[in-house]
Amino acid sequence: MAVGILLLSLASTGTAVAEPMNLHDRTPRWVTISFEVSPQTSPDALDSTYTPALPAWLEPGDLSDQVRVVVPGWVVERHVLPEESPKPGTFSSFIWVFDTRTGHVVSAEMSGVLIRRIRWGFLRTEVEADVEIVMSTLEQAGFRSDGSILGQRYAKFCNSTEDKPCNLVDPRQYDPLTGYVNAVGSLDVRSAMVGVHSFSPLGEAVFAESAQRNAAGTETAAVAPATVSSRPTSHTD
Repeated sequence: MAVGILLLSLASTGTAVAEPMNLHDRTPRWVTISFEVSPQTSPDALDSTYTPALPAWLEPGDLSDQVRVVVPGWVVERHVLPEESPKPGTFSSFIWVFDTRTGHVVSAEMSGVLIRRIRWGFLRTEVEADVEIVMSTLEQAGFRSDGSILGQRYAKFCNSTEDKPCNLVDPRQYDPLTGYVNAVGSLDVRSAMVGVHSFSPLGEAVFAESAQRNAAGTETAAVAPATVSSRPTSHTD
């Protein structure tokens, strides 16, 4: 997709001199997001390894003290979850809603379909699994003992309301000086065969402004006007 290539080029160009995303500027515009990608065996590892800066669209939220940051579904499929075998065209946009007063992530949600390849003896087949991610910085969430199902390792979700031991991870609201945030929550995987309620590894990220903006606050890259002047959409939006 030519537009996709241009947007990724814009994002990577902006990382060298990018400033942290300004939550108080509700002007619709492209910004960037870099996801922290901890190993699934270490879901509590923080601020370690990040993806390259990826394009995201900032726009006013439903309330006057909110902004919404939309990561297009194709960005998630190709650059955040490529090794998880996402089914092309099934992922919604990854939508982050921020409280501009406190920096809290009110919600960060996404859904889609993963393809799981499984094997029983000589039999090999593929199973489609629905995925839903729900996170915020409003309360703690955690994990206990990792497991494996359908060839996928996961950390079981838990929280402070349970009696059993739980490795709690403290959320961190948006830091305007660094662009860092750590939302916590769950990742649910459901198929005809199984259901898994696990800790989400996708809540830690760094948001930044795009470096290439003109005086009016719009992108100056050679992207079709319709692309940079309106909210991105994905197959399931």
